[in-house]
Amino acid sequence: VVSSGTLTTLIGGNSTEGNIFIDNTNLYFNIDGSIKVVPKTGGPVSTLVSSSNALGFASDGTDVYYVENHAIKSIPVTGGVPSILINIPASSLSSLVMDDSFIYWNDISGGTGAGKILRMAKPVHD
Repeated sequence: VVSSGTLTTLIGGNSTEGNIFIDNTNLYFNIDGSIKVVPKTGGPVSTLVSSSNALGFASDGTDVYYVENHAIKSIPVTGGVPSILINIPASSLSSLVMDDSFIYWNDISGGTGAGKILRMAKPVHD
């Protein structure tokens, strides 16, 4: 048994369902269709995306990338107005990852793109 020391609760008392993801500064968690954010060092929890069906997947430290209403969207990590990056078939995405240049996802819709791994260029920020 390995003991690593003291545990710190970052987000407590919420549903256990949802994705968890991080960037260099924050921890993000899907709760009941919304995306919550808390600094990795601890602190107040805030709502980044208030929705009933948003599902977060990744952050590059500038934007959070998530799926809502059959679209891959992004929103600044500081909050603001979300941008629709691309519309996708209903229930078609089960995972999403990114690197410095691209966003990648898989299509599990059963439709024309089913079984494919897709990518698109990440938006360029001014």
